[in-house]
Amino acid sequence: MQAAHRPQLPASPRTGSRGPTRTWHASAVAAPVRVRSVDPATLETVTETDAANAEAVGVAVAAARAAQPAWAAVPLRERLARVGRFGEVLLARDEAVARLVSREMGKPIPEAYASDLLPTLDAVDWLVSRAAAVLEPGPFRLRNPILLDRRSQVKRAPRGVVGIIGPWNYPFSLPAIPSLFALAAGNAVVLKPSEQTTGTGLLVAEIARAAGFPEDALRVVPGPGEPTGAALVEADVDHLVFTGSCEVGARIGRRMAERGVGCSLELGGSDPALVLADADLDVAANGILWGRFTNAGQTCAAVKRVLVHESVHDALVERLVDGARRLRLGRGLEAETDVGPLVDERAAREMETFVQDAVKRGARVLCGGARPPRQGWFFEPTVLVDVPRDARVLHEEVFGPVLPVVRCRDEDEMIEAANGTPFGLSASVWTRDVERGRTLALRLDAGTVTVNDAAYTYAATETPWGGVKASGRGRTHGVDGLLDLTVPRHVNWAPGRRRLAELWWFPYEADLAPTWRRALRWLYGGAAGKARASGALTTALLRKRNLRFRP
Repeated sequence: MQAAHRPQLPASPRTGSRGPTRTWHASAVAAPVRVRSVDPATLETVTETDAANAEAVGVAVAAARAAQPAWAAVPLRERLARVGRFGEVLLARDEAVARLVSREMGKPIPEAYASDLLPTLDAVDWLVSRAAAVLEPGPFRLRNPILLDRRSQVKRAPRGVVGIIGPWNYPFSLPAIPSLFALAAGNAVVLKPSEQTTGTGLLVAEIARAAGFPEDALRVVPGPGEPTGAALVEADVDHLVFTGSCEVGARIGRRMAERGVGCSLELGGSDPALVLADADLDVAANGILWGRFTNAGQTCAAVKRVLVHESVHDALVERLVDGARRLRLGRGLEAETDVGPLVDERAAREMETFVQDAVKRGARVLCGGARPPRQGWFFEPTVLVDVPRDARVLHEEVFGPVLPVVRCRDEDEMIEAANGTPFGLSASVWTRDVERGRTLALRLDAGTVTVNDAAYTYAATETPWGGVKASGRGRTHGVDGLLDLTVPRHVNWAPGRRRLAELWWFPYEADLAPTWRRALRWLYGGAAGKARASGALTTALLRKRNLRFRP
């Protein structure tokens, strides 16, 4: 399905990514291009392949649509067995997957295991053990007493063809998990991985084929935003899952609404960490350091702002600076690397711009703040203090290793500052009083709030994942994510031979309204009302039955 006008989306290399976006011109079909992934630490080419143009995307969607009915007809238990087989193949190839993720994206090998393989394998385990209960629950009784002889069952039917536009920052888990959820539910999938991590996206499909999924049930269309991403947005899909920037996601959401196509949008964030006066500062500092600088800060749910009570501000800052200075920059394949490079040159320049803006407005750089003199797109882990409230680092998504720390008078000021951006993906509260932290969590505008930890719950498959406000809509993961990829099919049945009478059937007798009044009092009134209505109601029901059902 093609439309005369395409939404503006970001051009290569930021499709499905975070941070400031470039604008596509609304061209028809771009000339054929090659997509090349580059090791951001060495600038060496990792993979190179032909990009799918608009026509190729249409062919892939058509093939997926043709394959989907047969795949949906495969019994659920067998579909889930293939999901389980995906996990087995992934475990068998874990080292190769982790190395490719590290080479294409730059993250340290341990992070590839922890943030790409582990969440995917946990999703496999959850689907195998729980998806059947969600998709095919057993029949149940209806609570309405006048429907006592009826039963209902709600089964979840697949939407059809699901388009997935994945990001580069978690290049295996973020495309693989929604793909597995969609396939488990009986959908076919057309996946466009980020052009910066094309090899990893192709590997998802390769493992799926090795696990026994039909080739056309999961098609990969490599390429940049124009023409590949734009074509998938306009293609004949039944649902779209997009992970990327707020600006792009908003445009995709509007376009999907115009077309009447559902979508799940997991977008950007400026996630706050609230450090209360009673927090264990060693725990808070260590957790925030990881939550900010893991994946070189290129994490949607990273700690992007620290809001700390003034009584512990200096002590926390001392710990954060000391920890940040100890982090070791290096290539992801090197065993002792803590922080890898940023994904590209543009990302490194953006970090320079954020730091320069904050310093110009009065902030101080206590460590980092610059690009080190070495090959690759590296940026030093940076801690900023005395950051004014109008600095860009406090209002925009900073997708890199820059951590601003803000002094706050009390918890109310923290809450106000935390909620004072358009974002609402995740947040964290740090306190020794867990109940107090849980109470504060409910005052935060966020899809997920953690207490005394941060940025890890994407690995908890049973929990819903997504944001509020400009950070997205819809959910992936868990029951909510699985239901989002399906449509409910409700079947209700009554015995073939009735024992009771239906008050709502014809004929309508003269005393039907009084009978309904007695029925309502018997059903929903107190004990006295039930006693007064029961005798007259029984007589009326018997008369109704005799009028309607005669031997």
